[in-house]
Order: sequence, then structure tokens, then C-alpha cells
Amino acid sequence: MKSKKSMEWALTAVGVAVLVLAVVVVSLLIFSGGSRKFAQTISSCEQNGGRCVGATECDTTTLSFECAKPKICCARSTGFV
Repeated sequence: MKSKKSMEWALTAVGVAVLVLAVVVVSLLIFSGGSRKFAQTISSCEQNGGRCVGATECDTTTLSFECAKPKICCARSTGFV
């Protein structure tokens, strides 16, 4: 029969392991969602000073940020047609 002290240590170790695992899982969920959102923001046309328009509507420089097809990202600096 195990001593009461060794059983306490085993339960404590299991409890700590469960808490650490929970923290790791929550951290992964937070950071993976946050990094995805950050990546979308930095590749977004509007977030980078552009506007999604049809190819014939852009009278300025086109930018390499994302827009829904078939639109392109047009710089806002000098205006739009």
C-alpha cells in the first residue's frame, strides 16, 4: 500500500499537468486565430491604402494586395475614374 504522501504528490502532478495542458491549448487557439487575422489585415487592399476596383476603373498604380477576383487593388493616392 502506497503512503498517503506519495498519493498526494501523484495527484498534485496530475493536476499541474492538466492545468499546463489547458494553458497550452488555450494559448494555441488564441495565437493561431490572432495570427490568421493579422495576416489577413496586412494583405488586405483597403487596410493598405488601396481600393478594390475593376481593372478598367483604376487610373493610378495597382498594388499587390488581395482583392476578390476579378477586381484589383488600386492605389488611392491620385483618385479613381
